[in-house]
Amino acid sequence: MLFRFSLIFITLLFASCTEADDLTGRVTHVYDGDTVSLRIGGKDHRVRLQGIDAPEHDQPFGDAARDHLRRLVLDREARLEMTGKDKYGRLLGKLWVQPADCRSCGKTLDANLAMLTVGLAWWYRYYKDEQSPEDQGRYEFAEYEAKAKKAGLWQDDNPTPPWDWPRGDRKASSAPDGCRIKGNISDNGRIYHLPGQKHYEQTRISTAKGERWFCSEAEAEAAGWRRARR
Repeated sequence: MLFRFSLIFITLLFASCTEADDLTGRVTHVYDGDTVSLRIGGKDHRVRLQGIDAPEHDQPFGDAARDHLRRLVLDREARLEMTGKDKYGRLLGKLWVQPADCRSCGKTLDANLAMLTVGLAWWYRYYKDEQSPEDQGRYEFAEYEAKAKKAGLWQDDNPTPPWDWPRGDRKASSAPDGCRIKGNISDNGRIYHLPGQKHYEQTRISTAKGERWFCSEAEAEAAGWRRARR
């Protein structure tokens, strides 16, 4: 009898510890393609999606990665399968949400994996030992498929992952809220690129070179920039 009681107690204790690692809240902000803010019990917690690394804001496809993650999770209830914290104090784990095209489904979409599937993040091999063997296999295969299909950032022949991105370029400015027109300086002169245009994602803005962001086409043209042809 004592043995049975002890076994039940240990089982319940293990279950409670497991459930404590699953946090539920609402995604209130998306910083980039792998970092969000999750509001739990009235408090916002910054969350780093484990197992992936998305392009930086100033990298090609950085804006696309952020925007896609916004469509997946912003203002939606989510469950964080938490595994710990990183060195910056951010919560680490898998973020689960309800698929947009399945109203009867629960929180069955792994947002981390979804970013790999569309080619807007790299599988973070350096930290693969922090993942289960099953997740390692799933994430590696998702990256392999996206690369084979030339999806997202894999449209470039040799995209540079964030961990290899030159420090000098990391200092390039990020877009202010609502001001996403890129004023680029090149051999062709001062040209501004609108979101959705052909070379928008590949264009990086470095304020050190005199490049800048604009909030409207009128502002860009008044400053002496001309619109990219396509």
